Amino acid sequence: SDITFNRQNEEENRSIDERLQVLGDECGTEAIQEIVSLFLEDTFGKLLQFQHLIYQSGKLHQISREAHTLKGACLNFGAIEMAELCAKLESAAVSNDFDKTLNLIKQLKNEFEMIYFHIESVMIINTNNPFIKPRREFTQLTR
Repeated sequence: SDITFNRQNEEENRSIDERLQVLGDECGTEAIQEIVSLFLEDTFGKLLQFQHLIYQSGKLHQISREAHTLKGACLNFGAIEMAELCAKLESAAVSNDFDKTLNLIKQLKNEFEMIYFHIESVMIINTNNPFIKPRREFTQLTR
């Protein structure tokens, strides 16, 4: 339901905010900007890669490996819900379940979009970084 979804979204945002606070305290504001930029650009790139690989024969194993890597990055960033989706994606891809894999890629895209917009609402994202995509470019990702 929407209430459950909103609660999960709030918890995800809180987890990310807490992680950013810890990193800010440990590393400083400038480092936080770089960490956030790297997370966003790497995650966006992985999602585009998933979208590309899903339709290539025999590439589900590669999606599984990349999902495992992304899961670790999400956990480090505090994006727990996204990490859980990555774990499910990893499992679905290993099982060669095309439909489930495709559905999870779409869910990951939606979750990433929410994380991006949340981060954008709480801090200034380094717009000089060419890898950080404006909102309209999220349409490149599978709907």
